[in-house]
Amino acid sequence: MAGWSRNIAICGLVCGMVFSCTPLKRLGGGNNVSPAKQGTLSDFCATDKSFKTLYISGIDAKIIIDNKEYDSRVSLYYLPDSLFLLSAVNSGFEIVRLGVAPDSTVYINRLDKLAYIIRSKDTGYAPPVLFRDLERLLNRQLLCEGSVVESVSDSLLLLDHSEQDISKKIFYRLPGPKVWKFEFFQKKTGEYVVGELDAEQKIIIYSNYIMDNITLKAEGGDVEYNKVLDVNLAVNRRKYTIVYL
Repeated sequence: MAGWSRNIAICGLVCGMVFSCTPLKRLGGGNNVSPAKQGTLSDFCATDKSFKTLYISGIDAKIIIDNKEYDSRVSLYYLPDSLFLLSAVNSGFEIVRLGVAPDSTVYINRLDKLAYIIRSKDTGYAPPVLFRDLERLLNRQLLCEGSVVESVSDSLLLLDHSEQDISKKIFYRLPGPKVWKFEFFQKKTGEYVVGELDAEQKIIIYSNYIMDNITLKAEGGDVEYNKVLDVNLAVNRRKYTIVYL
């Protein structure tokens, strides 16, 4: 139970990124986009508004592990440059709370009364997805300010932030642009998080990061800007086992 609840949190977090990442805000810098496409992007980005916080509620998520399905309702709270806070609820009870900051992650498993505190490390192989990667999927301002955009076809654009040994690509469909597909792949370890929109506009995510071979399908979600929430990642030390990684 701990494994699938942890992964529904991680994949739910990525789902939240994609659901909210529709408009781009000013795509600047050098790029390979045709003048016509650049004009469309610039016009589209100019209509986007800035925000201090973003809250997405009511994402319906279904996770599949070993042909078994688990349902959850996911919500996501985002403070630019600072924090992602995710909550996953099943049958009216919170099963997972996940806080991701630039230098650390706090994962709270309500079912097994476990809390993991993970600090960023400079040693070993980097994970396929970092805080900044998640922000690129969500924060329109980051995507529009200085990102290099490549034209793949008349209806497809690519943002490529790949690093040594890690492929990090986000594909957008025109008109829009809207996130169509993304891939984060660590070549040294073989770990990946990839996702795409199906014909019904549902997001499907595949991953072997932390746990082998899981699939997550998600849809829905209501977006609210500048909502203020109380961020609480504390647990009762007498009731929870705390693990530092």
